[in-house]
Amino acid sequence: MQLTVDEHKTTIANGKDTGNIPIHLPGLNGLRAIAAISVLFAHLTISLKRFGLNSFILGTDPNGKPFGAFVAGIGVTIFFTLSGFLITYLLLHEKPMNINIRHFYIRRVLRIWPLYFLYLGIALLTLKLYSTEYDAGGLGWYLFLGANIPFIFGGQIPLIGHYWSLGVEEQFYLFWPWIVKKVKEQWLIFVFVTLAGLLIAAKCYCRYYEITTHDNLPFYFLYINRFDCMILGAIGALVYFRRKEKLLRIVCHPVSQLISWGVILYFFLNRHLGMLFSHEVASVATVFLIIAQSEKRNRIINLNNAVFDLLGKISYGIYVIHPLIIFFSVSLIGNLEDTWSSYVLVYLGITGVTLLASYASYQYFERKFLKVKHKFTTVLSSGNRVN
Repeated sequence: MQLTVDEHKTTIANGKDTGNIPIHLPGLNGLRAIAAISVLFAHLTISLKRFGLNSFILGTDPNGKPFGAFVAGIGVTIFFTLSGFLITYLLLHEKPMNINIRHFYIRRVLRIWPLYFLYLGIALLTLKLYSTEYDAGGLGWYLFLGANIPFIFGGQIPLIGHYWSLGVEEQFYLFWPWIVKKVKEQWLIFVFVTLAGLLIAAKCYCRYYEITTHDNLPFYFLYINRFDCMILGAIGALVYFRRKEKLLRIVCHPVSQLISWGVILYFFLNRHLGMLFSHEVASVATVFLIIAQSEKRNRIINLNNAVFDLLGKISYGIYVIHPLIIFFSVSLIGNLEDTWSSYVLVYLGITGVTLLASYASYQYFERKFLKVKHKFTTVLSSGNRVN
């Protein structure tokens, strides 16, 4: 049995315990799947040159790089927004029962750390076996979940450079549950909006500073550490939690949903985008899609199906594992002839192997820790699809 949002809130209002009945938000796995596959697709495109193929086959981005880097960035932004939404939504349900911060961090450790450190060890062993040089001085950042720091300064380690986004999320978790716990519920929206506004204002100033001084480090720091995108997800969670029907009707209106899907598609397809607030706009669009999928209202694309559900469940593995799959594929395959069949082999072959490896990771490794994680959960949530 699983509770819908309204059923869960009604049960709490009636003073009944919902601890053993999980909340399910349909469609979230579908959005996770889109985010993970977009990152994989983008990194495959950028890696085509390593197979002797044309990395610019899909065009060039505004920075002169193969089109794909920005697509990967939008995929990560979708992940950030989903994370901010879901974490905040569950904390809001737990707030009346007094949020257990210790259990919150245990849950995060059990979800993120096992695969994080397993892959980290395998990646470092691979670099050693292949005699790949890297700056070992930056390894501590990865061990202590600060991979975004060497990434910002251009000193990322091969095979684990993508860990920057996991560092951003883990650092966000250091302070966010405390805010939700300590701030009175009637003040939460003010605090959330204020924090997001301050971060966006700081980004504007840093952009101005970059233009006037040609020093892009402060702007790039905020651009990478997208706490504002996670807070936008949190604002969406608060709106959804409070069940403001007028706002929900606006968010779930067919026109709003069409625009939201259009925004995501535009960011995925446009090769020459220079918007200052691209990721913030993508976050707002993602929030609209999350709520409509969860409400089952005017879903232009229904993401609550078996394929998206499975891909969403293994999305963490897809994101973490894929650079190593690409690395081994390059070593095994080497240079290919520049024919259409070679591109099909790279895209479909590596995607297939990545999905199999991610499924195995989820089924035979991650799930063992997820079962333990439930012992420290006050408000259960379920990623299992229901019709």
